[in-house]
Amino acid sequence: MVFYRQHCFLPQWKELEKRMPKWLPSGQIDTTRSPSEEPLLIPCTHDECTFHSNDGVHHRWVHKDKHLIRKKSRVQGLMVSDFILPCNRLEMPPLVPLPAILEIRDLEPVPGLRINPRQATEYIKVGKGSWWKGDNLIDHVLNVAIPIFEATFPHAQALFLFDHATSHTANAQDALRASHMNMDPGGKQPPLRDGWYYKSNGATLHTQKMSFDLDDLSVPDRWRGKPKGCKRVLQERG
Repeated sequence: MVFYRQHCFLPQWKELEKRMPKWLPSGQIDTTRSPSEEPLLIPCTHDECTFHSNDGVHHRWVHKDKHLIRKKSRVQGLMVSDFILPCNRLEMPPLVPLPAILEIRDLEPVPGLRINPRQATEYIKVGKGSWWKGDNLIDHVLNVAIPIFEATFPHAQALFLFDHATSHTANAQDALRASHMNMDPGGKQPPLRDGWYYKSNGATLHTQKMSFDLDDLSVPDRWRGKPKGCKRVLQERG
């Protein structure tokens, strides 16, 4: 981590910093800076946080004969996802027309809530299987953050920065993940794309199908066309 920071991240940031504008206390870009051949580069940092109804309630006044019974859970929660610029939040000035994609988005039912259509902030109720996932982040970037940024800074380029949160991870539906497989064939596991491995000699690359063929007479009828389980995949690999 230290090596990457010192020899990769910081040198690249130092190079990109040459294209970044200076910001005035008023929140405006310093236009007196000499223009470069490349467009201005504006860092746009993303982060999210979760708030619950019982957050922060650690002290309370009660009668000496009473006993406070705390709730076992943090109860209802709200997750906030937002983008921050060097001077303020990512939002559109009042006189800039609202992009059409945001107007359409506000009319259609989407999994989330935007209180101010000119701000990139999004809210989602969390709990009971509803959480901010990688798909939510992709949708937030493509359909909210980028349209607002392009309308606010039409001649600049955004440098989006994300942390390495587990909620940001995303895989294809047919990704080769053992956690999506059952031990035995069939079941509710999703069909995975073909895999591969090297045979015993280490030189021949062999393609391995992750589902049984429909016309494979060597397996029971109930397995044909179904995904293979982990046990069968390992057996085929020896």
